[in-house]
Amino acid sequence: MNANDNGNALEIDRSIREAIMGLHPSILAMCLGLEKIKSGDLYKDLDYESMAEYLLRLCEDNKINRSSVYKWLHIGEIYIKYQVDLEKAGFGDSDGPSKLVYLEQALGTREAQEVFAKIKECSVRDFIGFAQNPPGSFPDTHTADPSGPHWDSGFYADGIPAVCVNRALDKPVYDYFRRVIREAVKAIEEEGFILPVLLKSRTEVRIYRRASARLLARMRKKMQKKVS
Repeated sequence: MNANDNGNALEIDRSIREAIMGLHPSILAMCLGLEKIKSGDLYKDLDYESMAEYLLRLCEDNKINRSSVYKWLHIGEIYIKYQVDLEKAGFGDSDGPSKLVYLEQALGTREAQEVFAKIKECSVRDFIGFAQNPPGSFPDTHTADPSGPHWDSGFYADGIPAVCVNRALDKPVYDYFRRVIREAVKAIEEEGFILPVLLKSRTEVRIYRRASARLLARMRKKMQKKVS
């Protein structure tokens, strides 16, 4: 390895450590950094004899579990393996890199086109359920009755089928239910709360959205000052 390679290794290592400390917002970039360190044998430029030794030091320096860092490495490897399809689907950091752990499981029982669409649109919890429940375990095309409703592939909670939305509904209603359920699932995942507010017009929605965003920002800033 030449000097430029060494500098590259140091830069990647620095970015990985910043991501672990929360100073770098991209988890996916960190996972890809770990993959580059391994696939390019860049750990040697950092004076480690093996990737395992490098990962162990990373864990010790940052007080993290080995399972976490090996999971991040696995995510990076999976992304590189399916990079073309993931990029085509528009998959990125905001879509939940941890879904990638379950990608190959989903591809084992589902059509690739469906899987890469789902990995983009589903929440992490939904995608885990999608991957772990093969076709037929939850209605995802039609009911047994040919004249019955056509179902959406559904939402999952802790990998368990929870809610199906009937595609026979008018599209605006169908989309509305999907948005509401998706936000509910997100709240459960993040251990947060939802405060339902009934608004009677789009004008009220626009005004309320701006006002509530300002109020929430002030509230969180105030709470942060108390903590610090």
